[in-house]
Amino acid sequence: LQPSPVQKIPDGPTTPEIAYQMVKDETFAQTQPRLNLATFVTTYMDEYATKLMNEAININYIDETEYPRIAVMNGKCINIVANLWNSPEKDTWKTGALAIGSSEACMLGVAAWLRWRKKRQAQGKPFDKPNFVISTGFQVVWEKFAQLWQIEMREVPLTLDKTTLDPEEALKMCDENTICIVPIQGVTWTGLNDDVEALDKALDAYNAKTGYDIPIHVDAASGGFILPFLYPEKKWDFRLKWVLSISVSGHKFNGPKGIGFLYIRTGLKLRSFIHGGAQERKRRAGTENVPGIVGFGKAAEIAAANMEERIKYESELRDYLMDRVIAEIPYARINGSRENRLPNNANFSFQFIEGESMLIMLDDKGICGSSGSACTSGSLDPSHV
Repeated sequence: LQPSPVQKIPDGPTTPEIAYQMVKDETFAQTQPRLNLATFVTTYMDEYATKLMNEAININYIDETEYPRIAVMNGKCINIVANLWNSPEKDTWKTGALAIGSSEACMLGVAAWLRWRKKRQAQGKPFDKPNFVISTGFQVVWEKFAQLWQIEMREVPLTLDKTTLDPEEALKMCDENTICIVPIQGVTWTGLNDDVEALDKALDAYNAKTGYDIPIHVDAASGGFILPFLYPEKKWDFRLKWVLSISVSGHKFNGPKGIGFLYIRTGLKLRSFIHGGAQERKRRAGTENVPGIVGFGKAAEIAAANMEERIKYESELRDYLMDRVIAEIPYARINGSRENRLPNNANFSFQFIEGESMLIMLDDKGICGSSGSACTSGSLDPSHV
């Protein structure tokens, strides 16, 4: 046996069985998602979702002229997501897009920028200095968004007293060049939810006073498929006047990795920055993640049937853990509200010990933990939150 190649294709053939085992052996210790709490992809996926994905993996479904039903299936998923978020649309097919995870969905959220730029152009005003406002609890894709589209990112600091986005502080950073404000549902570090309803109310008064029409884009990567079941009465979605668009990730509720959605209010005209051929309806080029789309559909079906039971169970476990930690470990603190957070997240601060040292000791006891999110895994530097 030879080790796996590093620089060149091997001179001789390798049997499929050996190649498979080499990859499995080399990656096994680090590819157990339930043991990596920093990836946000620790959820179980139903075997039938995996089966559907495997059966679709060799079909180039992006060619919608050849496989038109995939476009219909895609539309069905967008409709389901739109209605889950209380869309006011009455059209048969809602406005949205499938994406490779919530990160690409955020990138596609340039709808707010295009909307702002078009209005500025019509008014004969400069449009070269756009900005958006977000808390320092942002996921790293927003830095990429700012860099790629050359949009200034204005950060509202999070503190021990203000652990979520403060609407008034956010509005202080807005001006005529602000394309949107981005609250987060399920901050990836703490699991907390920004108060979108309070932001919408404050923003409505601000827009009326200034004459601006700054909208809201909700980054619901972690909470978008949990809040409708956990707090159905909570208004964070399209029930609010200024919510223009919402992005979400599929793998937070037993869906496959690499699937996300962007949903946008009807009436907003979009221009694609990524173009494809006629068979792709001249939109995003490349092969769509069809196994992911299929798996997502199955995961949505399962989630609808089991979500309430799972949320109750996970909330009880979370509360039990928080009660025991605070009662039995000195110098421990819960970060943020006990109630206004996702059911599967407990986030603590411990004085007088480094996070990495604590993780080593926990691992020695067989306990999985994380000192940050996927954005800071592999780094000893503290997170920017």
